[in-house]
Amino acid sequence: MTLLTDATTLVTRGLYYQGKYGTWDLFWKGAHDMTFGAGTTPMDPSRVYTDFHVHIHRTTDPRRMLREAAKRVDIVAITGRTEDFADNHHTLDTFLESCNDHTVEIEKLGENVAVAEVDRKTLYLIRATEIYPTEIIGVVSVGGKLQRRYERHGEGTLHDTISDARDHTAFWFIDHPFSIASPVIAFRYPTEDEVKRRIEIFRRYDAMIETNNHQNTWWMYLSNEIATAVAQEHGLVGIGNSDSHFRLRDIGLTRTSFPRTMLDTSTEEKFLASLQTAFSQQQHIETGFASDWAFAHYMVIAGKIPAYQRVAVRYNL
Repeated sequence: MTLLTDATTLVTRGLYYQGKYGTWDLFWKGAHDMTFGAGTTPMDPSRVYTDFHVHIHRTTDPRRMLREAAKRVDIVAITGRTEDFADNHHTLDTFLESCNDHTVEIEKLGENVAVAEVDRKTLYLIRATEIYPTEIIGVVSVGGKLQRRYERHGEGTLHDTISDARDHTAFWFIDHPFSIASPVIAFRYPTEDEVKRRIEIFRRYDAMIETNNHQNTWWMYLSNEIATAVAQEHGLVGIGNSDSHFRLRDIGLTRTSFPRTMLDTSTEEKFLASLQTAFSQQQHIETGFASDWAFAHYMVIAGKIPAYQRVAVRYNL
């Protein structure tokens, strides 16, 4: 689509979805979070809180990251990307190397899970990878190493990516499924045909979908409502994550929790199997929207000016 067409679709479909899903409660929730920032309820010790979509910058102080994550979650996924993003995105392996360089004590439960004791709390770090194949539909795989080589954003097929995730990781999901990538304006709402095609894909692969993404804010604040409605209508499991792009204070502001009795931490194999079981069914999601400050500094300005991105990370803006 051209810029004009994308902008027109954003406005016309946005008005359509506002009429279909918009409520005053949602409007005021969005206005509050975008102005003042989202908050979370106190963590219930009988539940395990997760954020499986977190991007950590390679220059981040690992101690600061661990302390910030432990405030709001019990399990955090260090989410790597294709090789063309390797210069600034940590993977689990590079983050553990950074911990070693900074003399931060981390115990490895196995190849895909590590454990840190942070302020008298146990925090689990898990491997995750976000891949965008040719179809530009994001697949986040959790708890395992993908076996294919993913060099560049937009290469490979969705089928091959999902097959790799199914065969070699604990579970996977489609991220922010109804925020359609668009040049210049970044994202727009889906057309009716795009919604139908994506639903066909979700049903074909029995996909879990990210119904709540913290970065679906500003002009895309209805995207989560579309995903939630589709998941409920078609019996799909939904998940909520921060999709924090280097801002540590966003980790866990959108999160998913499940009963602690479901988690087995005795070995990595049992740990991953218990996650697989937990997320084979719908769990509880707490959601919010990224603030104007956070979204502007980390997703808009930093996305265009890499040098500013490093400043934002260094000073935890």
